[in-house]
Amino acid sequence: MNQSYLTQDPLAHASIELIKNWQDKSGAYVASPTFSQYGYAWLRDGAFCALAMHVSGHSQSAAKFNEWVGSTVLAYKNLFAEAKLRLEEGRQILAESAPPTRFHLDGSVEIDHHEAWPNYQLDGYGTWLAVLSQTQTDYSESLLVAVQTVADFLAKAWSSPSYDCWEEGGDLLHGSTLLAVAGGLKAASEITGNQSYLTEFGKVIDFIECDFVADGHFVKHSGSPRIDASLAWAALPHNAFDLSSPLVYSTVETIKKELRNPLGGVKRYLGDSYYGGGDWVLLEGLLAWNEARIGNREFWEKSRTWFNSIADENHLLPEQILANVQEPTMIKPWEERWGTAAHPLLWSHAMYLLMLHEGAKQKWI
Repeated sequence: MNQSYLTQDPLAHASIELIKNWQDKSGAYVASPTFSQYGYAWLRDGAFCALAMHVSGHSQSAAKFNEWVGSTVLAYKNLFAEAKLRLEEGRQILAESAPPTRFHLDGSVEIDHHEAWPNYQLDGYGTWLAVLSQTQTDYSESLLVAVQTVADFLAKAWSSPSYDCWEEGGDLLHGSTLLAVAGGLKAASEITGNQSYLTEFGKVIDFIECDFVADGHFVKHSGSPRIDASLAWAALPHNAFDLSSPLVYSTVETIKKELRNPLGGVKRYLGDSYYGGGDWVLLEGLLAWNEARIGNREFWEKSRTWFNSIADENHLLPEQILANVQEPTMIKPWEERWGTAAHPLLWSHAMYLLMLHEGAKQKWI
């Protein structure tokens, strides 16, 4: 594929340079280089950045990230073993001693944060495995051990509560987390040839279809009919469900109807109050990626125009747009607590690259 569009599109070029420049020598990607609380590496954010760099012709960046995750997993192998043992014995995983998904860039775990901050999110590991299978061709022995360590853990832990991708609801099971874990187990089977992971993948899918569907679409968490925009990653990038699935289609359509600003940007969920609960940039990219894959050129072109309209003079993208928030009174408390909202956010830029690549595959650019 001709990738000249990456240099001809100023936002695409800036996105690549931002992600490249803020990849640490360790291989980790910082979530945001300027926001006070995002100076860490999340497996989830990083996996999306790795996939974006891979499809943009920078596979070495993705490989470096994958090796960093692999070495970090092995450094905390005891935590995976302890958590797995607790589950096998019928005990709950302790969030404070569970395998974390947010690290300092050198791979060490953030411990002495000035306030409690959840760091047990199964979706991060599922997302990494799903993306790993799409970005990696050669696997070192240590990387394979890391894959098996993570997959063995997920095969035991998927039916137990964890915080969701927004670091909320630690006592619940979450639809988007299960989709990420399912995709990770499927990918682990492809990588290792271990059919037990594929068997477990089937169990997760059955569970989702039985308990996490309402009105024809996936739901936010157990016992709730609500929608969450992160559910749109069921097919892309997790491959837990095929994009042609009626469940995927209905979920995306419901998100567009209930959570999307017609001008662009998508709310995480109704009732969100983080920085007022505005329109998230990365979620617009997630929808545009899905829509492009099924040939919806009009949606994709409008999203691309919107992305460029909200980028600042340096072609940098924020985490969310605060012009149309759900809880305006909650902007100031968050600013007093953590400063102004994240800008730039590497994950936002990654999603622009992924939706742009999909448009290029469709030969729209």
